[in-house]
Amino acid sequence: MLTSQFSDSDAEELLTRVQRISPYFSGFSDQETTDLAETFSVTEFEKGDVILQEGEAGTWFGLLLSGQLSCDKGYQVYHVSAGEIVGEMAMWQSDCVRTATLIAERSGQIATMLVSELPQFVLECPSAVGTTDGLLAGIPLTAVKDLVFDGVQTYKVLQQMGELAYDL
Repeated sequence: MLTSQFSDSDAEELLTRVQRISPYFSGFSDQETTDLAETFSVTEFEKGDVILQEGEAGTWFGLLLSGQLSCDKGYQVYHVSAGEIVGEMAMWQSDCVRTATLIAERSGQIATMLVSELPQFVLECPSAVGTTDGLLAGIPLTAVKDLVFDGVQTYKVLQQMGELAYDL
C-alpha cells in the first residue's frame, strides 16, 4: 500500500466532495466511499511536481481530488482536472509503461491505488467497482476480464459482481 498523508476520515471527505463534480467518479454509497477511502492513499502535491513520468512502469492509478495537471505532447497540451482518473492504463496492461508525463499546474491532492491491490479490493468490495456504476463503470465485461488478474480470480470477481454472463 502507498502511504497516505490523510486519515481515512479526511480521505472519505475528499472522495465525497469530488463525487459532486466528477463525471467519472460518482454515485458511491456511504459504505463504498468508506471502503475506497480505506484503500486509496491520498497525498498532496505542489505546482511543478511530476505526477506521472513518461517511460516509467505503470504500477498505480489515481483520482485527482483537487488541483490541475497538464500533459504536453508537443503538438497539444492536455489538462487534467479534479474528478478525472489518471494512470488507468495500468489496470489493463500488466506491463504498462507510462506514455505521457503529467505535471502539476496547481497544487492539490490525488488518491492513488496500487494496481496490485485492485484484485483484492474488487473481491472485498465488488459493489464499489461494478461495471454499471462503480470504478469500472461503462467498461464492457469483455474488457474487465482482461484486467491484470489471473483467469480464476477474474472469474470470481465477475461472479461476485453478479455480472458473469458468460464463461471465461
